[in-house]
Amino acid sequence: MKKILFVSFIFLLVLSTVGWAKSETYTAYKNTFPIVVNGQEYTSDLPILNFQGRTYVPLKIVGDMLGASVKFDEQANKVLIENPAKTTSKEEFITVAKQILQNVKQRASSMDFKNTSTTEVINKLAEARKEAISDLIRIDKIKFDTNDKNYSDLFIAKNTLSSFLMQEILIDGLIADIYKLLNNKKIDEVDKVQEELEKLSEGSKVMLKYAIIAVDRLENGK
Repeated sequence: MKKILFVSFIFLLVLSTVGWAKSETYTAYKNTFPIVVNGQEYTSDLPILNFQGRTYVPLKIVGDMLGASVKFDEQANKVLIENPAKTTSKEEFITVAKQILQNVKQRASSMDFKNTSTTEVINKLAEARKEAISDLIRIDKIKFDTNDKNYSDLFIAKNTLSSFLMQEILIDGLIADIYKLLNNKKIDEVDKVQEELEKLSEGSKVMLKYAIIAVDRLENGK
């Protein structure tokens, strides 16, 4: 490797302890092996350096190759690196949405509490809530390209499905509350919770219907 002597290479050693206000001289070596980023070989007029057994490359160039934004904040005197949010295509969203709707169907079919103890019911509802929360987190992480011609329909489908999942989680919680109240013989408090449950259940049925229609509209272009 070729030996290189250079001064204040902060633009290369962004992650080192070198400061802008302090100029120091370091001895590094030019690497001869290639750097490949996501299958693309790194090329630049600036050298790849080896300093104390570590490899250094210009951060901006590698950031561009990774699709990351690399900026220097002069006011804060620091480098900012941000990964762009990955957007989801219509086809990808439809696949995820259909999987979640299938999960909803399976959870609903498992809500048979005949000959089941209160403890078993509460545990089953807790598991259903956990699965619904997982689906909600999955759907809420999805980002769309605002320039996508299907953006409006994607936005509606995502939000109706997300709203239904939140309602499902609340409903499971209310059902569990009713079983707990009955188990503790607090009959006088059951009616109030039952009333909340009925109102929420009606709304969730409508929201689920809208979610199914929205996903179907995306899939079939209606």
